[in-house]
Amino acid sequence: MPGEKKEQFVRLCVNVSAESQALSIVFVDMVLSWMKKFPAMSETALKHEHLFKELAVTIRGQAAQINAAQL
Repeated sequence: MPGEKKEQFVRLCVNVSAESQALSIVFVDMVLSWMKKFPAMSETALKHEHLFKELAVTIRGQAAQINAAQL
């Protein structure tokens, strides 16, 4: 694969990865918000909210590592 094509492909992969990680964070927030709306789940959501937030932080950290590795 010529150098320019390989660079374009790697850039595309990094962009797709970054977008999927951003979507994952959005979905984590949406699930937590959704759970809080239902009485049967709101207590569980509040009890485990810190885990949802930690998951989002982990995903952000992974995204930062991937982006740093590609620079």
